[in-house]
Amino acid sequence: MRLTDDEQFLYIAVVQTASCRQTARQFTRFRMPMRTCRPRFRTTSAVLIAVVCLAWLAGCESYLEDSPARTVGELTDDATIQLVVKKRLVGARDIRGMRINVEVHRGVVTLVGKVRSEDERQRAVEIAAAVPNVAKVVDQLELP
Repeated sequence: MRLTDDEQFLYIAVVQTASCRQTARQFTRFRMPMRTCRPRFRTTSAVLIAVVCLAWLAGCESYLEDSPARTVGELTDDATIQLVVKKRLVGARDIRGMRINVEVHRGVVTLVGKVRSEDERQRAVEIAAAVPNVAKVVDQLELP
């Protein structure tokens, strides 16, 4: 069965505004291939693209100079510094390195914990400062 120009216009107008179920019920008699709901697909695609773009732009924030977020390279460097400082503190015989926590943020090492004496405190700070790529050592060690 062939549609006239007016019927085709009506068919296209209804298909673009109607939902899939309405389209299936109203146009089965024409035996024409039915279109799927394209507007819903377009909306979903637009939302998905917007979310991906926002996530990508949010990731770029970490490359700004004054941004609090760290880049992947900075995270890797900080993790390496933390590992080396902790290893040296645990390996030192004159320090109880297991009682000292090491935190690193952009090369700044923070030592937190309890030490037995002022000499032990100074030795821990010296060990942390001797590690390559350490910008500064913050001493938050407590005496008993």
